[in-house]
Amino acid sequence: MLHLDKDTLEQHLPTGNAELARANEQVIQTYLAHLDRSDVVMRVKIALLERLPSGPVSERSIAEAFNMSLRTLQRKFQDEGTTYKEFLDETRRELAAGYVKNPHVSISEIT
Repeated sequence: MLHLDKDTLEQHLPTGNAELARANEQVIQTYLAHLDRSDVVMRVKIALLERLPSGPVSERSIAEAFNMSLRTLQRKFQDEGTTYKEFLDETRRELAAGYVKNPHVSISEIT
């Protein structure tokens, strides 16, 4: 984490380029516009990657974490052509594959 005081943040950079700053701002705005807030599947992936190392993660707990009903979460996955279970299994496989590559983690810890 980086903490800066307000005066430091408001200082103009001597080598700053206003045109480049505007171009970057446009790129960021375009990128954010493409990120659909309803892209729950990507948000669920992040939540699973954070929570799975600590143990099982239920579909209901994920729905509650995103303040939505279980049925709404299920519809979001259906729209993506998958289910929570399929997505959970795939995420587990990805995590396990990453752990297998780590020589400091035993197979029993991975399972």
